[in-house]
Order: sequence, then C-alpha cells, then structure tokens
Amino acid sequence: MPAVLGLNFHHDTSACLIIDGRIHAAEEERWSGIKHNRTTRKGILTAPTHSLDWCLQSAGITIDDIDHVWTPSMRPSPRHGSWASTEQAELAAMLTESLGKRLKLISHHTAHVLSGYLLSGEKHAAGLVIDAGGSTLGMDIAAGANGSPVTT
Repeated sequence: MPAVLGLNFHHDTSACLIIDGRIHAAEEERWSGIKHNRTTRKGILTAPTHSLDWCLQSAGITIDDIDHVWTPSMRPSPRHGSWASTEQAELAAMLTESLGKRLKLISHHTAHVLSGYLLSGEKHAAGLVIDAGGSTLGMDIAAGANGSPVTT
C-alpha cells in the first residue's frame, strides 16, 4: 500500500500519514501549546514540522518512503484560474524540496467530504459541506459511489 501524507498549513496545523490502513496523525498545538496553533489573530501559514516528524517516527519511515503528499487549498479558486498554482508554490516552499515537489492541492471542501466518506466504509454516500472558507460559494455538494467521490 502507498504511504499517503496529508498536511494542513492553516488553522489546526497538522500532519496525517496513512500507511497500510494505519493512521498516524498529530496537530502542531501539541508542541506549541497554542490552541489551533494560531500565533496571530489573523492566522498565518505554518508548516506542520513537529507533526510531520512525529508521524514519520510513529510509522518508522522517512520522507523518501512517502508516495503522495496532499493539502487542502484554502483559497477560492476559479476552475481555470491561477490561484491554485500560486498557493501550491507558496506551500511547497515551506517543505523540504523532496516533499514540495510532490505536494498536490485538493479542494478544501472535497477534503471535508473525503474525510467522512472514505473512512465510512459505505459504498454510496452524499456529502454537503457548508464552511466559511475554501470556496467562493461557501458550500459544495458531493456524491460518491464505490470509493470514487464525485464533486459538483
């Protein structure tokens, strides 16, 4: 099974590593002692350095053993706009070169839907995300069948 790493650079800065169906996850607030790991009222981008290190140690692997690296995009992005590529480059620069080259963005709302759907074990599901960030609409609707999510 591939080793898949999920990173969050925004509030609740964190890392989650999944290998062979086992989840290794931690939030930066565990080390910073600051709730949601926010150092300012506005919040700033923070690399999940301690969380990532803990996940790697917990799983007994190195960065080179990671097959896929994902992070949710927090900027509303038009379907064919340039926002995502700008955000991807900004976040990748906060990582080691090896991880940064493999970093891929996923819609913030799609990440919410997937976290429930893929872990549910259900073959068919529908999801509704209403959130203050990550979409120009503030909400998205998604459906999934046989492990393949489809967002609208």
